[in-house]
Amino acid sequence: MLAAGLPKVAPSCTSIQTRGEGPLVAIGPSVPARIGLAHRSPLTPGPVRHHEGNLLVATVAGVVGASLVTEPENGGGVVAAIVVQAVTLPVLLARVAPAWAAGAQAAGVLLNEVAIGPMIRCGVTFPVMFVIVYQLGAADPAKHRIGRWLGIGACVATTAMELAFDPVLDSSSAIFVASLGLGFYGAGMVIRSRTRLVATLLRRTNELQEQRDRTAALEVAADRARVGADLERLIRAQIQAIGVSADGPRPRRTGTPTRSAPRFPWCRRCCGWHVRVRHTCGHRAST
Repeated sequence: MLAAGLPKVAPSCTSIQTRGEGPLVAIGPSVPARIGLAHRSPLTPGPVRHHEGNLLVATVAGVVGASLVTEPENGGGVVAAIVVQAVTLPVLLARVAPAWAAGAQAAGVLLNEVAIGPMIRCGVTFPVMFVIVYQLGAADPAKHRIGRWLGIGACVATTAMELAFDPVLDSSSAIFVASLGLGFYGAGMVIRSRTRLVATLLRRTNELQEQRDRTAALEVAADRARVGADLERLIRAQIQAIGVSADGPRPRRTGTPTRSAPRFPWCRRCCGWHVRVRHTCGHRAST
């Protein structure tokens, strides 16, 4: 009841000593000063802009592919420069749906081989495919369990078509392309594990932060309750001491009370005349 009216205790206080003999009301320094403050963990990651990166890859690959198919060795024209974009644009889906991106690229390679014919497109096809393979390795296996294998199959089909129709590639290039593909896939898996580890650490950090806040709030409440109880006990002891001193026996007066002398001279004369008259009347009455 007394603690409800007490002011809030400052976190910087360490102890309050009352005057005279009495209990020591202590406020421990463990009261944290961050109670009630809005705080955010500095480890909270910002948004990673994967879509902007994929857009940049698609733009660069589209320009390189258009310039590649229009070279004199390929003999392509405007139509070939437009159709080759079907090989580069699927990279835009690599972040959200890597399996669909791999399937779209395989369909784009097949479209180029059927509609335009064999050309040197490996310089733009394989870099885009490696980006998609990296995204396949970095994708969450719980969400893309089946789609991941379909994407890997689509990448294998793209590699097979390029090895079969590209004029500058032969069967010996398969080992080099396969090793690069495995390297990009493994890099994606490593990044995925690191990302999962960072997410776990962030979640545990936030849980520990919330637990510290709850513990600090409980400490503040306990300190306030202890301060209220100590002050109430101190005031009650003082009131009881005052009551005991007020109810104690009063000291009795000893000796015969003396009549106070009159304050004025005429009062003193009147008192003397009154004594003489009373003495004379008493003497006559006795005689």
